[in-house]
Amino acid sequence: MKTTHCARLAAFLFVITLGAGCRKSPAYSGISSDQVAVTSVPEQMNFQCADPAYYGDSIIYVQPSGHSDYIINPSNAAVLGKGTYFSWPVGLMLDSSSGAIDLSRSEAGQRYVIGFVQKSSHDTCLSNLIVAGVSYVDSIYSLEDNDTLAIPYFNANASTPPVCNSSDDSDYPGNNGKGKGDNKCVFDGQGNNGKSGQANAKNVKVRTISGVINLKATVEDGAFGTNPVNGASITVPIYYSLNDKSLRTTQLINVQLMYFDSRSDIPAAVVNMVTSNSTAFFEDLPILFANPRPPLIVITRRN
Repeated sequence: MKTTHCARLAAFLFVITLGAGCRKSPAYSGISSDQVAVTSVPEQMNFQCADPAYYGDSIIYVQPSGHSDYIINPSNAAVLGKGTYFSWPVGLMLDSSSGAIDLSRSEAGQRYVIGFVQKSSHDTCLSNLIVAGVSYVDSIYSLEDNDTLAIPYFNANASTPPVCNSSDDSDYPGNNGKGKGDNKCVFDGQGNNGKSGQANAKNVKVRTISGVINLKATVEDGAFGTNPVNGASITVPIYYSLNDKSLRTTQLINVQLMYFDSRSDIPAAVVNMVTSNSTAFFEDLPILFANPRPPLIVITRRN
């Protein structure tokens, strides 16, 4: 279904323009162009639009592509003509000249704003685009309150039905032959480097069928060390594949976990960022902070 821009998106982009500056994403391979993907909002924009950039649907899926990257182009590029493409937040590998998106190198499970500024008129077309995949929402968990499980969400939407089957604490690698996923989903499986179970190897207890992270077991098994200190942090890669329209393509999400003894020990800046990003997710808005990945899971022993 085609998604056009609306006043809500325009207001959102007006807010982020105030602090966007001229930041651009780093150069990347996969798209042959001298243009670098623009991830800040152009300074001069007229929020008018006859036809926004369109990629065939409002949700797009990476596909198996062998040894090359999977790249999609706007289907209405000829209608749009020449201009500049940009996106928000950071994470979408978007060619600013052609509008081509390298899905193999983009952050999946995330909602983006795609913008196109026409060269002749400076009119700005805005649209929503979701790159399908897994996300964990920035959150604070209190083990004292038995808030111990971080669950994955799919396609940047809290109401999307789970793609995967449920599982329990028997579902970890090397547990009596279990921990290898099932016919629907595989989490912490083999990545592009040939290694499997990289998160669990660091004692981050990711269930391989459901993708649920057991935070209590993660702390107890020593992911933050024998005696965790406030602010201890670990970032782990979680490779996964889903039996959906992505056709089991191996994808990757890095997840950051941070430990504090109690909620009062968490710096205010961290609380504010987690709250803002979580609110945006559950309200179906693009995340406001410039770099929303990796998702941040904050664990406290006491409330």
